[in-house]
Amino acid sequence: MFETLLATAAYVFLISTVVGIHELGHYLAGRALGVQPVELSIGFGRLLFSRTDARGCRWAFRAIPMGGYVKFLGDRDAASSGSVEVPEAQRRRTMAGAGPGPRAIIAFAGPFANFVLTFVVLTGLYSGVGRLYTPAVVEGVLPGSAAEAAGFRTGDRIVAVGGVAVSRFEDMQSLIVARAGMPTAVEILREGSGLTLNATPAATQVEDNFGRRREIGRIGLKGGARVFETVPVASAFAYGISDMAFLARQIGQILRETLVGERPVDQLAGPARIAEAAGDAMRSGWANLLFLVAFFSINLGLMNLLPIPIMDGGLIALCGVEALRGRPLGEKAQRVVTATGLVMVGCLMLVVVVNDFRYLISRL
Repeated sequence: MFETLLATAAYVFLISTVVGIHELGHYLAGRALGVQPVELSIGFGRLLFSRTDARGCRWAFRAIPMGGYVKFLGDRDAASSGSVEVPEAQRRRTMAGAGPGPRAIIAFAGPFANFVLTFVVLTGLYSGVGRLYTPAVVEGVLPGSAAEAAGFRTGDRIVAVGGVAVSRFEDMQSLIVARAGMPTAVEILREGSGLTLNATPAATQVEDNFGRRREIGRIGLKGGARVFETVPVASAFAYGISDMAFLARQIGQILRETLVGERPVDQLAGPARIAEAAGDAMRSGWANLLFLVAFFSINLGLMNLLPIPIMDGGLIALCGVEALRGRPLGEKAQRVVTATGLVMVGCLMLVVVVNDFRYLISRL
């Protein structure tokens, strides 16, 4: 019971922080561009509590913590996918009346706020706590492993995995873990010369401290001793940017592999597994929970920039179409686009919920 409560509390904190910052980005951009927000909500469904500020915007928390939205004056729905009639004097304060340029800026402000949050959290951790890492140098190769078959040697320095540059042994591990059974190109430096070795991480069933089993990829390389690096503020900024770029490339690669069928969709995690990860991070210390916040923040920002209708990237794309045509899409076309987006997002939600259900059943 305690484990469930802890995971739930950690999940609510994680989602509220990441989604709240995202929606705050939309809210602040709208305010700056003269578009009136009328509701900022974290979560969907039944209203739990709310407060209306002096400018007439309701700040709300709802019962289903799986997202959020900002609704602006004149919006037909929470996705700002259409408009309703408002007095002509107030039209300039609506999304429809703002024009495609301001609408695109407001849409981009949400993902941008997530990128800022990731940067602030990472640099804050590195400058306040330090940066603990393992150099990306091979200290040993397990006999009979995929690494031995691929030709790895002690002393090899790993520089990229599957096209994603790495600077820490942990970076390599995080990429390999997610590539069980997938042929993977690993770029190394050996005695100053660059080489590319091809290995297929072995699919391995592991069990954590709480009896949960999952499948991960293992290649059979040993790293050296971990090094604690005291990071000055200037270096923390640089590391924050480089680690953001690494996370972005890793997430982008996972998305690409999933879309083209190289990665099975059953690896997509839903609320249950996210809550579990958040609970594990909370148990191991607040720094790990904050790192998870940074990871999910950049994840949310990148996902929302995909050109899917009803998401920020889809709205930005529609603003581009409107700017090129000189007029918005017709009402019927907008309804078709919105319906398409709802179907796409609904299918994604169905997949992750089914994945979670199967995962929970497997633990019984």
